Amino acid sequence: MEYEISFTCDSCRREIVAPSSLAGSEISCPECGARTQVPIPGLCNSLELGEFVLIRKIGSGGMGEVWLAEQQTLNRKVALKILQPQLAANERFIRRFLSEANLSGKLEHPNIVLAYSAGQIGNFYYLATSYIDGVELNNRLKAEYRLPEREALKIAKCVAEALRYAWNEHRMVHRDIKPANIMIDSYGNPRLMDFGISKIISVEKNTAANDDLCGTPEYISPEQIQGCSDIDFRCDVYSLGITLFQLISGILPFRGTTVEETLKMHLNTPFPRQSSFQSGISSQCYKLIEIMTAKDPQDRHSSWDYVIADLDLVLEGKSPVGRIADNPGEPGKLAASAPNARIRMKGTRPTPAEQLHIHERPHSRPLVPPSPKNFPEPPPETAGNMKRPLNAIPPKIQFQKKKKKSIIPRTIAAMVVVLILLLGILIVILLK
Repeated sequence: MEYEISFTCDSCRREIVAPSSLAGSEISCPECGARTQVPIPGLCNSLELGEFVLIRKIGSGGMGEVWLAEQQTLNRKVALKILQPQLAANERFIRRFLSEANLSGKLEHPNIVLAYSAGQIGNFYYLATSYIDGVELNNRLKAEYRLPEREALKIAKCVAEALRYAWNEHRMVHRDIKPANIMIDSYGNPRLMDFGISKIISVEKNTAANDDLCGTPEYISPEQIQGCSDIDFRCDVYSLGITLFQLISGILPFRGTTVEETLKMHLNTPFPRQSSFQSGISSQCYKLIEIMTAKDPQDRHSSWDYVIADLDLVLEGKSPVGRIADNPGEPGKLAASAPNARIRMKGTRPTPAEQLHIHERPHSRPLVPPSPKNFPEPPPETAGNMKRPLNAIPPKIQFQKKKKKSIIPRTIAAMVVVLILLLGILIVILLK
């Protein structure tokens, strides 16, 4: 049933009336043109939703509204994400939303916002996560326009470490990396939000109806747009590269006037050249972003370890290495210099078979196997029980004690001197 929603613009405070079908979505104010979100009807302060009590609205997005709430059963504050009505009416999206919310509850990482529970209360579908006292990265960009390169690289590294954990341990991808999904807590630590929770993009009418895309148009990877079935962690590498570029430059590389135009730019438009904008970005960092945002996933990094290693290199002022080839013979392949070489302990004598298995070196004289006379056999009488000299044991060192001089002769000589003195004194006394 269609009805009207009345609310005020956050910028000019003018009253706006919008149809209920737009609840939770953004519209332009007819007075000032500012973008504002149509509130979800029925949500207000002190409202009880099951075990949650709404305290105040702290944010909004493409999926709905975010409220600070108190979970009464556990006496803790949570961030309660409530889906907008049109998404709640999409059964396909709700099934995916609930299944991926349950999967995201398994993720425990210092750079990932924890998911507590998800479900339905009345007509509302919700996701309860840990409440982070901080600021969303997109709000900081609105205030500061762009961040210093070094700080942006450190944020990207923390996000990459969280995504590496999710992929290596649980084979999970985020699919919607962007500044709005990165929270900077009160300690300055980046925290990745909405893990596993996808956003359905409404594309133009001439696009196939079944092409429900997961992600945000300005950050989505080409393989997500094409609907590839083998999407892996490299789609997050692409979105993180776009995010890193925006953090440093303050601009988005691909942004059209419509959603469809933006998606086509991701597919066909080359990444802007460094000389085409003024951003102060270093050549090393720009090269890294080019690798991360390659159109073909095969041209990006082949693991999160390589992404993090390159971020460290750029932080040190060095050039990134890029991907490591997975197929033999491709550039960048790391291989052993002599894969068929034998391995033995240092100092051991090669066996006769190994002596004969010496390859001829190119542009050098052939190596002749050593003659048996170079290794003479031991004498017959000691061949059965030959004792090897202990060359490693040093000779025994003996220390001679220094003889102490006797003090008896010195004592006797002193006593004689004293007696002579006493005798001389006694004679002098008697003569007087």
